[in-house]
Amino acid sequence: MDIEILYKVEKDSRKNLPLEIVGKSPIDFFVKVFNVREKTNEYISCKDHILEKLKASSCATPFFPSLVLIDGNEYADSSALSNHIDDTIQRLANDSNNNVVCVFNNPIKSMLKPTALIGNFLWAILVGIYFGDFKLFLKKANVFSRYKKIISFSKLENVTIIENDLPISVFSTNKDLLLSVFENGKKKGWLFTRTFLSKHTSVVNLKG
Repeated sequence: MDIEILYKVEKDSRKNLPLEIVGKSPIDFFVKVFNVREKTNEYISCKDHILEKLKASSCATPFFPSLVLIDGNEYADSSALSNHIDDTIQRLANDSNNNVVCVFNNPIKSMLKPTALIGNFLWAILVGIYFGDFKLFLKKANVFSRYKKIISFSKLENVTIIENDLPISVFSTNKDLLLSVFENGKKKGWLFTRTFLSKHTSVVNLKG
């Protein structure tokens, strides 16, 4: 997966992201990455070194051939550990004052399909070998624990789960299928936004 191509297009294109606006925005912006030294996932602020940090959050080890070095730390995509509902997200959801939205690229139940289990197990082996850490292999391979946690998490009243209805392999290069998933995501995102705003906003009629 050559993320360098996307990185170069975004950096040099005339229609690139308005990075200065992202950096100056009062809204916090974090990306989830795998800290190679600490062997754990973490959220890092993405208000500076934006492209580098976006790249780090997309470098799926070991399919991307190198790690991303930022401020002396080596990072990779958080899928190396693959704990979908981590402690940070869980703490946010445990506070009923927060509304938490989680988006899944595949139907949650598809995690337990035989092909998905085999693929994840092979990926876990590659991750364990790449980083030389048997504990990472065990965490990556433990799909059933992650599935159980996601189901429990999804039942919380202040949690909304948006999942793609179209099963697709993470290795898919089918353009039509990828575009269908993209359009499906846009539709579901819009429906969620409209429903959420209708519940949490009110219209005030000002007279005079």
